[in-house]
Amino acid sequence: VVDAKGTALGSASANAVDGSYRLSLSAASPSLPLLLQARGVDAAGLPVLLHTLVPAAANDASTTAHLTPLTQALSALVLGADPQPAFAKPADAKLTEAAALLTGGATFLKALIKTPLTDAKIAGIDKFDVLSDSGFATAKSGPDLLLETLRLQIDPASGKLHLGNKFLLNPTPEVELSLAT
Repeated sequence: VVDAKGTALGSASANAVDGSYRLSLSAASPSLPLLLQARGVDAAGLPVLLHTLVPAAANDASTTAHLTPLTQALSALVLGADPQPAFAKPADAKLTEAAALLTGGATFLKALIKTPLTDAKIAGIDKFDVLSDSGFATAKSGPDLLLETLRLQIDPASGKLHLGNKFLLNPTPEVELSLAT
């Protein structure tokens, strides 16, 4: 985790079984927003790199922050590029400006995936918080099933976000978005 000034903060411990994690920050008042990065491998043994932005921290020192393909896509949308370089140099990434776009970016992303959201029986799609919905669980909940069906990829070469369905035989993206625009 890094803050908006680029200061590395804290340490994390993860549960490999369900993907949950606990993060302890080393600063009481970090410069918000925070940018989180998770590295790992998926069930097929392929590398996975995910990011999320945390625009605010709760007063009780307990904040839910998801790291999923949805948060990766939303982070890319508001940053206008792959989040990995922003994590490497957060002070240059204008994280504060990106965080101001999170609400609009989340609304746009949910509009793009409205059919899969509906198919996953996620109640209150308008209220579903991609970044921190407390009802999001890995025990085959609606949001978890949504992640099982969506293919969200960032192509660094073209600067595009690709969206598709994992169950379609043709891996061609159904939607491509230029992150720069």
